[in-house]
Amino acid sequence: MLRDNGGPTLTVAIGSDSPAMDSASCAEIQDQRGRARPGGATCDVGAFEYAPMTLTVCASCVADPTAGRFTDLQMALDRAMASDEIAIEAGEYTGNFIAYKDVTLRHADIDINTLSQEQSFDVRAILQASPRSLSEQQRLQLPGGTVLSVHGFDMPPSTGTINPGSDVNVTLRGLTIRRGMSREGGGIYNHGNLTIYDSTIEGNVAINDWADIAQGLVTSGEEGRGGGIYSSGSLALYRSTVSGNQSEYYGGSIYLTGSADHRSTTLIESSTVADNRAERLSSQHVMVIDNDILNSGAARFINPITQTLSGDEIVFQNKLPFSIQLIVNDSGCNYAGLTLPPASLSSQRLICSTSSSDRTVNIRADGLGELQASITVKALGFAPVGQGLYLDDYSDTTVRASILDNLEGSGANCVGSANGTLWTLRSGNYNLVSDSSCGFIEAQDLRPTPGHTLPAQLGPLQDNNIIDFQARTISGYAHTHALLPISPAIDQIAPDVCNAANQQTISLTSGSLDRTIGKGRDTIQWSSTPTPSSCSTTAMPTPVR
Repeated sequence: MLRDNGGPTLTVAIGSDSPAMDSASCAEIQDQRGRARPGGATCDVGAFEYAPMTLTVCASCVADPTAGRFTDLQMALDRAMASDEIAIEAGEYTGNFIAYKDVTLRHADIDINTLSQEQSFDVRAILQASPRSLSEQQRLQLPGGTVLSVHGFDMPPSTGTINPGSDVNVTLRGLTIRRGMSREGGGIYNHGNLTIYDSTIEGNVAINDWADIAQGLVTSGEEGRGGGIYSSGSLALYRSTVSGNQSEYYGGSIYLTGSADHRSTTLIESSTVADNRAERLSSQHVMVIDNDILNSGAARFINPITQTLSGDEIVFQNKLPFSIQLIVNDSGCNYAGLTLPPASLSSQRLICSTSSSDRTVNIRADGLGELQASITVKALGFAPVGQGLYLDDYSDTTVRASILDNLEGSGANCVGSANGTLWTLRSGNYNLVSDSSCGFIEAQDLRPTPGHTLPAQLGPLQDNNIIDFQARTISGYAHTHALLPISPAIDQIAPDVCNAANQQTISLTSGSLDRTIGKGRDTIQWSSTPTPSSCSTTAMPTPVR
């Protein structure tokens, strides 16, 4: 297919298995794109030379584009040609990146000899939309945008308008995607063919476009979709974690959709989707308490708020030199009373919620008759849905050997559009789902009994990687949720099943031969330690017992 494979003009690429490879004499020193020839033993036939290169992106090095070294990831993506790899060194890279050619973005690996056992070191290669936290982006009303967009560019002759295209193949390995805030796909927007290995998508948000935020009304068609990932193409997620993401409307973790002529497909395998939420981002209000010197001089709320939206936070600032005990008369709030220390900003946040109709919350101070306020809590004009997955029309999804544990709030793990015949969600077996919303009924799926939940019993999202200084190896580059000892996910997959997956462990009886060997799409891990008796349902490797 004629498309952008790098260089100034469109070309037709050949693959590594093409009979045109290494089959011509080298009459030219470059191909049509400007890539040097030959890429192998001799030149390829035609205008395209299959000669993938590795570009390096580093946070604190000196850039040298002629040597393939960059400090700007987008510049590396622009310079890359089809089938190139971009190796990203440990560090933080901020921007709204677009991958529009066939490329692999991977962790550049770390030389263990440069690390010290006495010094902590963050080994992650982090792609982020903003250096600000999500709460700061929300407070300043400065959303960072999507971290990574995956799509080509099409210009149909009938319109002459450039649109996102689906003909692009991108692979991520060992990366962290975080702090994205946009309407479609806070972390990743995918309209191409995206494969993700050993990576973590954490702490991203899909936000609504509000018609009237004070009334809780969202502009129709402008709802937040996919806190972690929005995918309208092909998505495959292997041994990865999607955690701590949020959508204000559809799909706290992943939103999946397609079209009648281009169905989207998704595979989630050996991965953990946990602690994601479909929930509006709350606003924060400050209520100041001081002496009203312009009137009676008594303690009062100064310019108090009179209205909030359900789920908003109220922080109290006590400017008086003595403690105050506030009494809240509404059961829809998280506190019935708050103690405000003297001359300080309270660390407690009052959150009042309502699900169907507006309600009035009255607040007063114990012993201070004039210190009182009445606040109307407005109900939302919608209900966010799909804490883990939201499946829209023309999408087909399979989940295998994975955890879906998104129990924060009252939402379900899996929700689909009302057109239930236009989308599919299938179990590939060996899943753990903390509620019954996904409908998985395969023999080896773990699911709760009716009317109950089945928490996966996960540890916090943190660095669970192991650095072996003697063998000079590291187990991974992204944060994960470890299984707690009481987790029902432990030892649920027989060795003959899990050893056939993408990650295998082969025992050696002797010798120091710990190493990792890539073999096609699979990764074979060699170890001199015994293999476990069975595997666990998780993105974490099973610990050897």
